[in-house]
Amino acid sequence: MTYLVLRHLLPCTPDDYWQTVTDRDLCKDLFIDRLRFAKYAVIVQNRTPTGIYREVRAIPDPATVPVFLRHAAEYLEIGDLDWRTSVYAFRCTSIVRTGIMVRGTIAMRAAPGAGPRSTRVSELSVDVPILQGGPFVEARMVENLRQSYETSARFVSDWARARLAGGRA
Repeated sequence: MTYLVLRHLLPCTPDDYWQTVTDRDLCKDLFIDRLRFAKYAVIVQNRTPTGIYREVRAIPDPATVPVFLRHAAEYLEIGDLDWRTSVYAFRCTSIVRTGIMVRGTIAMRAAPGAGPRSTRVSELSVDVPILQGGPFVEARMVENLRQSYETSARFVSDWARARLAGGRA
């Protein structure tokens, strides 16, 4: 199992960030257009007394998945966003029962400085319990996650800057 912590400074408030990543159209722009996912579908997204509950089915860009695992690339993400703590807790499991799992939290914290700024802290664990090739797959998944989170940080930053400039957000 691999643990990683990713930090990104974003030019938006925590509320703006959550608005972006829970907007179905913006998610399509991010996951389908920018990250080139083969599939990204929000199955359930409901407001709860404390935040938002979501279920997403997705297939990452096939180019990022080892050939011998492409049949098992589709995953289900189940997560809860808590408005009070500004934390999204989630787990992603393969639709095909491989045992591969990604769990984590994404926390948004207001950052000091001029203008709207926040720090996104993503704490993730990646577990690939496959005997043959597991460490290779896990290392590749970790690198893909790093790149995806960097891309999403650029996407949110572009969205926030356009919104502040009065353009289409």
